[in-house]
Amino acid sequence: MREIIVTSVIASLIGITGALAQAQSIQGDPRRACPDGYTRSGSFCRPKSADSPPAVYKPRGATCPYGTVSSGSGCKTQF
Repeated sequence: MREIIVTSVIASLIGITGALAQAQSIQGDPRRACPDGYTRSGSFCRPKSADSPPAVYKPRGATCPYGTVSSGSGCKTQF
C-alpha cells in the first residue's frame, strides 16, 4: 500500500511540474508590448505557440524573478 501512495505522489508532482512549464496567458499592460513569443488578446498576452517560453506579468518598475529576463510587459524564462 505504501508503494502505491509513494508512486501516486511522484506521478502527481511530475504532472504539476509539467503544467507549470507550459506557457499560459498572462495579464498584459495595454500600453506595453507583450513578452517575446506572446500576442495581445484583449487585456491579456497569450502564447503564440506551444513552444513559447513561460512568462509572468511584470508591473512597471518591478524586477524580474531570478532565472527570468525582462521582455515587454513580462518576464520570461531563459531557455
